[in-house]
Amino acid sequence: MKNNALSKQLGICLLSVMLLTACNKPGNSGQVLAKVGDAELTVNQLNAELASLPQPSKAVAMENLVSRQLLVNAAVGKKLDQDPGVQMQIQRARDAVLSQAYIQQLVSEPPKVTDAEVNDFYQQNPAKFAQRTEFQFQQLVLESDNVDEGLQKTVQAGSWDEVSSYLVQHGLKYQRQMVWKSSAELPAELLEKIRNMQPGILFTVKEPKLTIVAVIRNKYNDPVEISDAKETIRRVLEQKKVQETLTTHLQQLKDAAKVSYTEQAKSLK
Repeated sequence: MKNNALSKQLGICLLSVMLLTACNKPGNSGQVLAKVGDAELTVNQLNAELASLPQPSKAVAMENLVSRQLLVNAAVGKKLDQDPGVQMQIQRARDAVLSQAYIQQLVSEPPKVTDAEVNDFYQQNPAKFAQRTEFQFQQLVLESDNVDEGLQKTVQAGSWDEVSSYLVQHGLKYQRQMVWKSSAELPAELLEKIRNMQPGILFTVKEPKLTIVAVIRNKYNDPVEISDAKETIRRVLEQKKVQETLTTHLQQLKDAAKVSYTEQAKSLK
């Protein structure tokens, strides 16, 4: 079992190395700095490696290139490059690099955001800015499968202590949490539910597999002036415009390519 796990980890490591090498070889152009077997390592590869290091060092970058190429040569020697799974992942890596390069070219110029757009966003999102509120929640988090009818009735009619006692008495596993969250972080539906709720009143939040029984222990107003929020809003709107540009352009590419799906593909969920 241990040998299988080790082999799998080594395989993943070698695949990662091969992918990195593929991404770092721009046609093998540039002055040759070293050779590992028949493979040439160039200045361009060294510069690309340097750009990926947290603390640039040409010596470290060169050693990385040599070590990586040694592993690649060993992997190719074992014909790992002919493995269908490896070929698929190399293809996915190539596709990701090309698509990302296309996107960067498409949105190379940041979209313009006007002061009027910034002001409108500020006015339309009071919970994030002008009316932002900080909430302190005390929570009991449990799996939704453990929420029975008795617990539901206790939450609706009981107190925090009664709910805690019910969980203990019935052997239901749960976690206690004390968290702070601002109104800017809360889903709009939940915020509307608790905006005017007084501390001490129980409420529930349902997530895909969890149920949270919570109570507000403290809250206070923490407004953000538009002068302080302007740059944050501008970045948010820039990102939104970039996403809109990408969505529109992708639809244009789909229309131009006349994408069609098989019946099997249409039935996928």
